[in-house]
Amino acid sequence: MRRTTVLLLALAPLVASGRAAAQDSVRRAVTLPLGATMTRQCAQWLSEGILILTADSRDPGPAAPAYLARLAAAMERRLMHVSTDSSVLVSSFAARLIRSGSVSGLLLLRPSGRDGFDMDARVAADFAKGDPILVAMPPSVPDSLVVLISIGRRQDGSDFIVRHQWCPAAPLPNNPPPEYPATAMLWRSRSTIRVRFMVDSTGTVDSASVNILDPTNQAFTEALRRYFAKQRYLAAEFDGVKEKQQFRKSVTFVPPEEQTAESR
Repeated sequence: MRRTTVLLLALAPLVASGRAAAQDSVRRAVTLPLGATMTRQCAQWLSEGILILTADSRDPGPAAPAYLARLAAAMERRLMHVSTDSSVLVSSFAARLIRSGSVSGLLLLRPSGRDGFDMDARVAADFAKGDPILVAMPPSVPDSLVVLISIGRRQDGSDFIVRHQWCPAAPLPNNPPPEYPATAMLWRSRSTIRVRFMVDSTGTVDSASVNILDPTNQAFTEALRRYFAKQRYLAAEFDGVKEKQQFRKSVTFVPPEEQTAESR
């Protein structure tokens, strides 16, 4: 007898800037640990949801629902469609989930009637081998699993649109500035260095993620790592759940004598 497990999750991506017209800007006041408050700017928008059903004759095991939840949460960051009116689009696919977390054999069973949405839905669901956000199957789930993925449906089969909110990570107002390295005093000139880094769900910069994009010397490299070790952020949030976010930032080191002159 075929066993069917149903999981419903509301999905939406971190929206591309080109779709800003479909978003509302929301200001949120946040109380900091010492009682101060700061305001962060968040994006709020409407998008379709996703329904994942296992369609396999084998028992997927008790770990399958949690695994599908993690997979769907990863898919939501890739769904680039944003609803701009009350019409609801539905795309349904058959697919096979592989042990590595990749999704193979995506077959469009029910098109939405809009090619652009069908393409966005396929991109959201297509996890190829080597994808950096693969969600590996737990050991108790079979090595492969046949699923049905329907974007734009409720669990009861009715159409729906849901509201999502995404707040980017924001630096705390009392973060210390970069300190000019003592071993670089010989140059005594401003130095601006571009850096890519990840802010984790606790609001701390992941030291292993710090990637210096401009050529520099060891003194400034070590100063950058000390600087990011002291930086604290409000973590990014998607629908109230804290998550990590990647940043690019230009860090400028100012010699002490210039700092003194500027403060006069």
